[in-house]
Amino acid sequence: MKPPAPRILKAKRWELPVSFLRQAKPVITVTAPAGYGKSTLLSEWRREITGQGIEVIWIDVAEDDRDGDKLMMDLLHAVAPADAQRSRMLVGGAGARGKRAVIMALLAEIASRNGRTVLFIDDVHWLAENASTSILGLLLAYQPKQLGLVLSGRTQEPARVSEALFEGRLTRLTSAQLAFDENEVAALLRQHQIEPRPTLTAGIVERTHGWPAVTRLIAMTLQEDPAHQDAFLRSMVDRGNLLAEYLSQILLSHLPERLATFLLQISMFRRFNVDLVATTVAMSDAGGLLDDLRRRALPFSHSGDDTLPYALHPLVREFLLARLNRESPDVIAAPIRRALEWMDLHRQVDAAIDLSLDVGNIDAAAALIDRYSRTQARNYGRHAIFLYWANKLPPEHLARFPNIQCIRVWSLNVVRRYSEADAILDSLETQVAEQGTPASAAGDRDYVVRAVELERHIQLALRDQWGELAPQVQGWMARWPGCDRMDQGIAHVLIGCGLSAGSDFDQALGHFRLGQRYWREIGAHYVAAWADMWAATTLVKQGLIRQALYECDEAVAEIAIHLGGQTPAELMLQAMRGFLLYEMNRLDEASAALEHGLTALVEQSSVDSLIMGYVALARVQNFQGAQIDALETLAEGEVLGWAHQLPRLAIGVTAERIDLLLRHGELNQARRIWEALQHQVARRADARFAGVLRDKASRIEARMALMTDRPERALELISPALRHAVATGQHKKQVELLLLEALATAHCRDADSATPTLQAALDIAMSQGYLRLVADQGPRLQKLLATYAERHHDSMSSIGAAYLQQVLTAFDAPRDTASTVDLEPAGETLTTRERKVLDKLQSGLSNRELADVLFITEGTLKWHLRNIYSKLGVGSRLAAVAVARQTGLINPRNENVPIDK
Repeated sequence: MKPPAPRILKAKRWELPVSFLRQAKPVITVTAPAGYGKSTLLSEWRREITGQGIEVIWIDVAEDDRDGDKLMMDLLHAVAPADAQRSRMLVGGAGARGKRAVIMALLAEIASRNGRTVLFIDDVHWLAENASTSILGLLLAYQPKQLGLVLSGRTQEPARVSEALFEGRLTRLTSAQLAFDENEVAALLRQHQIEPRPTLTAGIVERTHGWPAVTRLIAMTLQEDPAHQDAFLRSMVDRGNLLAEYLSQILLSHLPERLATFLLQISMFRRFNVDLVATTVAMSDAGGLLDDLRRRALPFSHSGDDTLPYALHPLVREFLLARLNRESPDVIAAPIRRALEWMDLHRQVDAAIDLSLDVGNIDAAAALIDRYSRTQARNYGRHAIFLYWANKLPPEHLARFPNIQCIRVWSLNVVRRYSEADAILDSLETQVAEQGTPASAAGDRDYVVRAVELERHIQLALRDQWGELAPQVQGWMARWPGCDRMDQGIAHVLIGCGLSAGSDFDQALGHFRLGQRYWREIGAHYVAAWADMWAATTLVKQGLIRQALYECDEAVAEIAIHLGGQTPAELMLQAMRGFLLYEMNRLDEASAALEHGLTALVEQSSVDSLIMGYVALARVQNFQGAQIDALETLAEGEVLGWAHQLPRLAIGVTAERIDLLLRHGELNQARRIWEALQHQVARRADARFAGVLRDKASRIEARMALMTDRPERALELISPALRHAVATGQHKKQVELLLLEALATAHCRDADSATPTLQAALDIAMSQGYLRLVADQGPRLQKLLATYAERHHDSMSSIGAAYLQQVLTAFDAPRDTASTVDLEPAGETLTTRERKVLDKLQSGLSNRELADVLFITEGTLKWHLRNIYSKLGVGSRLAAVAVARQTGLINPRNENVPIDK
């Protein structure tokens, strides 16, 4: 038996450029067709770079990853393994803006590290043009100076590399540089014990153009007989593109029959391990057979998958797989069945889908995707994983699987990829209207009609268009009474959303409760979290914040058990908890609930949780004396609301910004923003926008009237709004309006005349534990309440007196952020997120970069920094890092990195 042949020839022109490890932001592109040794060359470079102690990140782009979803998850896992679970869940529900946020976070993370990092991305040609532009474009545009990029693929490199070329940072290798010349062909022949006669080497170069993989196949198939070699060269003259197939056929014929059968059967796998192969081929000596093939220098490589580490070279595999598929179905049916059973047992869903597609069984692949899609997309919210699987199906076959298409619409809508969702729904409606839906295992015409109608209703809810939602979905339920528990739950929750929007809160809660029950019965924990969130939202609208907080707490605990921590579903509910805890003046707990920021919510959340999150964060910041940070937080929420076509978010946070300015006496600025908001809403000519604005107008304009000494006008504005709040049972609005009415009444007459109104407001507020709603009204109300307490103390119940004292205490000024504290307690009071911010402060990143790497907004970052400075008793980054190092809160990094940027 021949000894194993070396795997690579090391030509001088293939060596890693010396400058690559020295210059800032270096880029290498390796572009050539299959079989030119790109991956092998990158592996050599990887070993060389790793040997010098430099961090290397290696990513293989999956063949079916057209949207880049899997690439994003792999990048997250490789760059930030400590946050892998949270990161995977975040990107699993990310839309286009979410992906950008993730890439920026990864680049900021790399920029924060000491030393150089090299990122290899192999097979970038599998990415669709849009994914390539977005992901690779961002990597190149925002590449940190210590990051080296190596991109390898079969097609032209991204256009963004032109900037690197212009700046002298780009090294290009193409097929011309990777092709073998006659000397290298001669060396390769010698590796296989073949005499490199000039006519033989020249003939090989002429007919292969130096194609390395084919040259190696030639060497593996030739014998030492010169006459045979000459005959072989003559036989290749007219084969053209069939050359690789011809060589693979010769190779197979030269193997012992048992080994040839084994090789043919393992070609069904894109990636494999010994256990899978042994189970599939039913050969106990499978490991030995693999070793035999490797000794014969057959082109195996590492797949990039730690659980299924082996792969065949694509040129060899393509021929073998085509031949395998020509075999009788009876011959390959049993091995395929055994392989799929093994993959199912070991939860190798992705590999099972690939296997089914590669052997031509598209129906089996679709069945696997359908089987797992409900758990991944609906039960667990892992939309990116499901969309990646669905994209594996050939586009021309997708029409045969309407159930998969409908769940694609579900996922695309949740991550706000609305145009793609609309296109699929339009296509399904056209199929039904014009030709019906072909009968298949995936579904029938009735299913498509029912599902498309329901998805249209889901779109209205996710796009915050609830006007006629309840009657429309009630009609759908009447037409389709036999739908499954999942769809029944969806329908009830949608009806609840519509009823809640119309202020029919009790009926809405009844439907939310049904949705919660149905989904928990089938283990759909992700969608159940949405029902929890909408039920809590309805309780908040009613002003029942104690019950809302209890239900949020219960839901967060359940999510942690079934979905893991820090998922988008949890962050939705934590945003709401922050709002509720703030209202109860539990400020430390509110800060903890909000400490992960709101960036992760933007791509996948309800408008209500977004509004509550932004408002709560701004109010906590304002209470802590960070008024500018609070205004910036609200301004960012406004921009995001308009960008995502979510008018309630934009109008809600803008109204809060106006209210905040009014409470600080900034009347002119508040008036300008209010007029601009009214103009913007009027210009859009949308009834939804106008309705949301009317809900805010009475309170904003009443405050302005009070500030300009027009209390009678304030009372005129308050009266109809208060009647509506009472009629709809909205206790929080009642409290706020009653307090404004009390202030206006006292201004018109005297403090005693406001007593009945003030008492009514306090009675409602006390029943739910509102403290900040009262205290945030400012000094004028504080004075009025102090007078009320003094005059009516003897007539108050003990409970009422205790509550009023809590309210008066809540008016206290925020703590002094410049106060000094002992170092030991300070370290103990830092939250987990604050410790992480402190650690990153050592890196010298800007505020924008720090916010990116932490998945938070700049406003949230400033809030964290203010809290850190307060707890450590310092006033700057430099001092914070010095104290943290001194007390052992963080481990020192490179002392030469500037930290006070």
